[in-house]
Amino acid sequence: GNNPAFALRGVGLNDFSDNNEGPVAVYVDQIYQASLAGQAMALFDIARVEVLRGPQGTLYGRNATAGLLHVITNRPTTKLELRGQVTASQYGGRGAEFAISGPLNPRAQARLAGVIEQDDGWFRNALPGAASTRRNETDRHGLRGFLNLELSDRTRVLIGAHTGGTDVPAAVYGHQGTAG
Repeated sequence: GNNPAFALRGVGLNDFSDNNEGPVAVYVDQIYQASLAGQAMALFDIARVEVLRGPQGTLYGRNATAGLLHVITNRPTTKLELRGQVTASQYGGRGAEFAISGPLNPRAQARLAGVIEQDDGWFRNALPGAASTRRNETDRHGLRGFLNLELSDRTRVLIGAHTGGTDVPAAVYGHQGTAG
């Protein structure tokens, strides 16, 4: 139950096996996210989200019967830009996000953005004799960098690197029987 389940116009996938591909194709900066578990990535520093209803044929390289979701992140800017935010929530939730962008010289710009999200979990095992620890905790982080080079008036090269990780353990369920 930790894999995302996207649906468009009522078409979706109700099977959370790791080896499935859903009918909604998910792309981040034109890169296909094939694994359902891989779609649980940290999303940050986003310019826009495009939704194309399906079927899409091979418009983006994959036959998506329901359509596609395309996340487009922010690109390097020609003026200095700094962004940041810190968040806190219940169950020990905490997070931080940042972005810095600007020119390196008149023909080169760079952008670096990152995020970290953590919480202590919302499920408490209350069964007799069980450890009273919280479960279903989240640990997610990501870092993205772009370098935009203007080689000539008609030629630009955008180099990007993305890394990240998500550790969201599978749900823990507890049952308590009654004596009859």
